[in-house]
Amino acid sequence: MEKIIYDLNEKECMQLLEKVRWKNGVFCPHCKSKKNIVKNGHVNAYQNYICKNCNHSFTVRTGTVFSHSKIPLKRWFIAVISLDKCSIMNIAEKLGLYYHTAYNLVKKIRKSVFLKEMMEKLSGELVLKIEIDEIYITAGEKGNKNLDREPRKRGLTGCKETKKFTFNF
Repeated sequence: MEKIIYDLNEKECMQLLEKVRWKNGVFCPHCKSKKNIVKNGHVNAYQNYICKNCNHSFTVRTGTVFSHSKIPLKRWFIAVISLDKCSIMNIAEKLGLYYHTAYNLVKKIRKSVFLKEMMEKLSGELVLKIEIDEIYITAGEKGNKNLDREPRKRGLTGCKETKKFTFNF
């Protein structure tokens, strides 16, 4: 499997992801609708689709661990394959990335695997068995684009109003 991934180009990686993700046809990741899906050109070499039900546009990467990433799919696939064999430093060298970038990439992969495993346990259907010796998931969400809290804003809370005096001459 590893040699096959190394031989693929970016377009073939995209087609592989489409086959794995959309086995039963294209569906909207926002509203899960399979009807009223229309092709709408290409975005960065990825086929763009529009759902006429919810009017959202999406690609094959939307709603996955690969979304919002400039790293090509081939590098993501190589990182997934070498996750159990290599350290983060080796993955960074193998992919030609900085250590911090490789660390964030591996953290996203581990978090998605952990969440998928938890969802399968909660649903009662364990379809995919994954053995993990140790896992470190950060509790903080600093730097996450999809925060579930309201942004902090500047305001007048805590400020005292000054008393106004008028002078008559």
